[in-house]
Amino acid sequence: MSFEPKLVTFGCRNCPDFLKNQDCISEGKYCLVPPIGHKDQISLYYNVKGSDHKVFDGNGDHNMNVAFLKESIRQRCIYDIANNNQNSDKIWLAYMYQFYLDCMMNGNKDIKACSDRIITHLDVNATMVEECYNHSFYDFEGEGTKSDNHMLQAYA
Repeated sequence: MSFEPKLVTFGCRNCPDFLKNQDCISEGKYCLVPPIGHKDQISLYYNVKGSDHKVFDGNGDHNMNVAFLKESIRQRCIYDIANNNQNSDKIWLAYMYQFYLDCMMNGNKDIKACSDRIITHLDVNATMVEECYNHSFYDFEGEGTKSDNHMLQAYA
């Protein structure tokens, strides 16, 4: 059986700038869920208020949706890197399981640092993951996560 993870996003390019900055990357082209206040916003995703709504992604304090969207890109990179290995499904599934236990269930607020610990533990090449993540954006050096992302674009 063949398996390939997909990245599902919601576009909100016409949303107000504060929503795009808060909940999306690539200028609102990719949001994990409809932004808070958007007509299609699902209240189930927003039952956490205040400081509990913030997580860290290695670049400062961000909305959890942006941090988890960035994590989804890293997860896809891990899959792609592991895909060159005969145990690709095992490595990616081990990462996903460990991420769920260590980063989600334990209330870990530093998503990027938690991810990095698991990557190291599983002996995945962290430099390759970081390069894959950075290169997934067309202009990461110039615009960072405001530029378009080819991984997310493939599933839009």
